[in-house]
Amino acid sequence: MEDLSKVLIFGIDGLQLSQVIPEKMPNLSKLKSRGTFWSEHHSVFPTVTRVNTVSMLTGCNPGTHGLAGNYVVLRDYDPSEVIPLLQPELEEVTAKIGPVLKVPNIVNIIAKYGLKFAAVNIGSTGNAYLHNYDKSPNGIVIHPEFCIPDTLEQDIQDRFGKWPAKTLYDEDRQEKAMEILLSYVLDELDPSVAMFWSNNPDTVQHASPVGGQMSDKALSIVDNQIGKLSRYIDANKNMNILFVSDHGYSTIKDTVNIADNIKKEMVQLIPDIDQILIAPNGGSVLFYINPPDVKVIETLIDYLIQQPWCGNLLTSSKFGDIEGSVDLGITGLEGERSPDLVMSFRWENLMNEFSVPGVAYNSGGVKGNGLHGSMGFSEQHCTLIGFGPDFHEGIEVKIPSGNIDIAPTVLDLIGISDTFKMDGRVLSEGLVGRNLSSSEILKKEIFKERKIHSTQYRQQIDISEYKGSIYIDQGKVF
Repeated sequence: MEDLSKVLIFGIDGLQLSQVIPEKMPNLSKLKSRGTFWSEHHSVFPTVTRVNTVSMLTGCNPGTHGLAGNYVVLRDYDPSEVIPLLQPELEEVTAKIGPVLKVPNIVNIIAKYGLKFAAVNIGSTGNAYLHNYDKSPNGIVIHPEFCIPDTLEQDIQDRFGKWPAKTLYDEDRQEKAMEILLSYVLDELDPSVAMFWSNNPDTVQHASPVGGQMSDKALSIVDNQIGKLSRYIDANKNMNILFVSDHGYSTIKDTVNIADNIKKEMVQLIPDIDQILIAPNGGSVLFYINPPDVKVIETLIDYLIQQPWCGNLLTSSKFGDIEGSVDLGITGLEGERSPDLVMSFRWENLMNEFSVPGVAYNSGGVKGNGLHGSMGFSEQHCTLIGFGPDFHEGIEVKIPSGNIDIAPTVLDLIGISDTFKMDGRVLSEGLVGRNLSSSEILKKEIFKERKIHSTQYRQQIDISEYKGSIYIDQGKVF
């Protein structure tokens, strides 16, 4: 293969493009001005981390890759239990049913060409584990709580010392993670594809208002590490970097204990209330009916649309056309492991106390703090900045893009066209020397309505399509 540039995927959990300004993130802002940024970049729905990082590394929507949330029911593993997608649970799933994903990811694909992947991740154990879920020898993952392969953990500790204790800002962990990335992963291992994952500003924004002093401090800490990376790449110019976030953010309008509400208020309507398995995912909720029953779905929808916190509703195509709901397939959620019903909490285009747009109901947290998971505009839109020899310098791309486009673009940058049937596309419009074929940006507005008693429910989902790839702009209800 031709000796092409190496690629670093630099993930910044929960970063909004509006936060990448000189006053908050001077180092990243400088790289943004010297590279290409996509101002219409999209998360996949639900707008939660594990779903989106897997979409980044597979190029596929959740329905295709098989993970619909941070908390899910995997019917091929246990149809009666909601599980968190963390490392211990994922290890158990793998032991019982084999590979947890339904498609290969970047590690699997580049391994066929003898290429290496290496990641340093200080986010959740589930996020890190899913980078190399089948423990390919061509991929390593370094996390404060474990490594892939297992034998690497002691080597990292002997060389770099023990990981600092976890804190809200995780400044010490950020420092150590960057040291490992620069001196070990990039300098010594020199993989074709590397990945770094920062858990902030997400962790802090869950615990404080978005746009407040705590949020800004978290951004500054992350940006200091980007400054170190910037100095490194000035001396190592044959590297392309994709700075990307998994989702945007909103502010919690109020919290809803969705499981308690449904089980208390619907027990008279559904004889076997335990038939409904409920998986809250922040600003969205996944419902699994065990066994599947369209009458239960209809009853549940009638209850939900009468609640002030109910937003967009989507149902699996296996139930046919259900009045008032949108087919999961339209949003990329339909697949072997699809939930039966998905609800996004109601999102509104209002400002919080720091003039940050977007408020929504949430399944947990504290009123006034940050949230994500819903189909709201401020959560569906996130950050993508490309910097390096293969990216144009100083341009804004207004063509829609999404986290499903990361894998095909990374593979293109390292000279691999083996993208099987990915849902995403190569972001050629931001790359130097690529043949650009003209294509129209298609905009779709999907309307559905349903009436029960005196309640008239109306919902709308706005979608952009470009070169066959689908991006959810927002969902709203009236």
